[in-house]
Amino acid sequence: MTDHNPFYPVLRALAQHRVRYVVAGSMAARLHGVPDVHPGDLDIVPARDSANLRRLRLALTALGATAEPASGAWERDDRGEWAWKTAELTSAERAAWQWQPNVDDWQTFDRGFTTPYGQLDVVPQIAGTYEELVGRAEPQLVRDLSILIVSLADLLARLTVPRRAKDVERVRQLRLLQARRATARPNEAPADPQTDDPRFR
Repeated sequence: MTDHNPFYPVLRALAQHRVRYVVAGSMAARLHGVPDVHPGDLDIVPARDSANLRRLRLALTALGATAEPASGAWERDDRGEWAWKTAELTSAERAAWQWQPNVDDWQTFDRGFTTPYGQLDVVPQIAGTYEELVGRAEPQLVRDLSILIVSLADLLARLTVPRRAKDVERVRQLRLLQARRATARPNEAPADPQTDDPRFR
């Protein structure tokens, strides 16, 4: 998906402001080549240092991005996996809420943003941290922009624990891609999260 990408203006703004990030989620699956994936949002995992978050804040401002108050928070469940805990705001709390980004606190950037080009979800932790993902991330060209997307193994690891019904077919397609790559490059076979991730043992 190099010629047409509805999120290209977002990616361009991130590049113009030199934001360091990795693309995750459904967009990463689509760029890896999973068919019939139509991303409804763009998930990015930014580096969490203050300088990078400052550049991200500038990019969001340039995009005219607006943040919505979260209707809950991510918490670890009994298995150590992330689970969304709903905590709805009252009408008064929602009306009074304002996003207050703090470049010294990456958690203030952990939310969804509405842009003129679609939904942008900034996920500094839930898909893995930038530091965990960037070493295995793969370069992709979107028009004239070179971006990094999470590796197949890292993408699979997040989709298989916990397994959601809507991810079953996507996991199957990602495993097929992984198997084809292993056949094409037998000495560079990517790790399989089912066997290499301690969470699956």
